[in-house]
Amino acid sequence: MSSDYLSAMPAEIIRHVCQSLEMPDLISLSKASPTLDDVIRATVCSDMHRLSVVNTVQGAVFEFTRTSSNRTTSSGSPESWREAFDLCRGVKSLSIDIARDAANTSTYVEAIERAQFPLRSMKIRIRDAESPVSTNTSVRLHRKLTSLARTYKNTLRHVEVATSDDDVIRVDLSCEQTTLYYRQKPDAANSLLNLHHQVLYPIFHGFLENRANPVVMLLIDSRSKPQLAMQNAFQLALPHSNRAQLQKLTVEFCESMADISVEEVEKMLLGHVEYHATTPNLQEFTCRLPHTTLETSHLEEWHDAICDRVRRQRKISLHTPFQTMTTPSVVKCK
Repeated sequence: MSSDYLSAMPAEIIRHVCQSLEMPDLISLSKASPTLDDVIRATVCSDMHRLSVVNTVQGAVFEFTRTSSNRTTSSGSPESWREAFDLCRGVKSLSIDIARDAANTSTYVEAIERAQFPLRSMKIRIRDAESPVSTNTSVRLHRKLTSLARTYKNTLRHVEVATSDDDVIRVDLSCEQTTLYYRQKPDAANSLLNLHHQVLYPIFHGFLENRANPVVMLLIDSRSKPQLAMQNAFQLALPHSNRAQLQKLTVEFCESMADISVEEVEKMLLGHVEYHATTPNLQEFTCRLPHTTLETSHLEEWHDAICDRVRRQRKISLHTPFQTMTTPSVVKCK
């Protein structure tokens, strides 16, 4: 069927014919005539809301998913990527699976940045390289991903970055609060955890900086080195420029921390309170332990110690709203 004949067909028929085509064929048809271009953009590509990118040392493969779950894939040259992104302007969900030694990373990340998608969700998986990579290569990759997060920060509501199944950080934004989920690899050396934090810190700050939310929740799912996990989660969720706006902070320990000891919880909470010196307008601090069984006496002790340390750290005046309360299931400072 010639392109001239197809362009004379009703839009419904053009859509039916084009739905099973791969991206290179859609691009070729859209170039064949202005009529086909308009119809393909309006009826075929307009509901391609998901873009998945898998990038390895051999190159990148793009997969667009329609609302109907039909998929179309594309690889090829950087020019073909840009043409595909131009054709599919409605992408709301982006998934990137990238190896540290992947080829053409800068080229396709820059193309995604220029596409100006209405992105709401972005998931990034950073895999180890098949062979050793230089420090400069790693730095360039992290800078590009940070730039991508910063480019789309005004539309994004969900960002997830993982370096393995056990190293996952996820942020969800709503009108009511910012929620950060933090899981780190069990029994990893401190040096590896610090390196992991250095990689993720600029990416999340590129997304969250100057987007202060007065209500923040931290979900800690890391039985190994929980104090470090809580510290890192706080730093990721709250860039320094956002902390003055914080009014309510909730920390919840997930099921993996069900067997955490009284001593560990006390050390975590009292150590964490040191950070409250940077949150002068914090009015409520809540710690939830839904999967543990703790005696009320311990909660009362923590309540008094936390309240006293917060007041000393923040130099609270008599006019600052700050009071405390405890229950058997949470440690709560209001």
